[in-house]
Amino acid sequence: MAAVKPPSPDAEDLLFSLNLLNSLKLRTTTKNGSPKAFVAAQERLQSELQVGRVVGVFENYLLIRATRARRPQLLEPIAPPNPVDPITDQLRQARKDFGKLLRFWRVEFKLDLAKLRRWSDFQRLRDLRHLLVHRLGLWQPGLDSKPSLADRIRQVTSDPDRYRGPIPLTRRDFDEARTLALDLLAQIERRRVR
Repeated sequence: MAAVKPPSPDAEDLLFSLNLLNSLKLRTTTKNGSPKAFVAAQERLQSELQVGRVVGVFENYLLIRATRARRPQLLEPIAPPNPVDPITDQLRQARKDFGKLLRFWRVEFKLDLAKLRRWSDFQRLRDLRHLLVHRLGLWQPGLDSKPSLADRIRQVTSDPDRYRGPIPLTRRDFDEARTLALDLLAQIERRRVR
């Protein structure tokens, strides 16, 4: 029987972060006298934060995994001295631009992340995170056209182009985001990234 390949240190970090987020799930009740509206607002904020954090944790995994494979000295406690070589420059650019991070993976590791199973679900999750973080959870199609989220808006209206208001979230959103991140992680970890 073949030995199971242990996860990379970066995968371990991602798993730790996802498990920590899972342990922080809001478990409120109104037995203590909290008004239901207050509890609902707490749950909404918790969902917004958790969904955004899952995306951030996964994006960080991609960057740190790439850095560890190509320039591990950048992860040392003290930054290496300049001059900056082309790979270091690409990694530093990739931390600010997700498209450049995807390109780095495609060029350096010959892995087109966009072709992974369920990658389009991750792109939708990134669109949702964008609305939660940059638009405070409000649907403003005139400012941020996110066609990938139209089905979510159809939960509250038949005309997403006319709706203005909070984007629907449920308690399941975090669990689904976490499961998605774990699925993508498993697909990446099966490949040899060196």
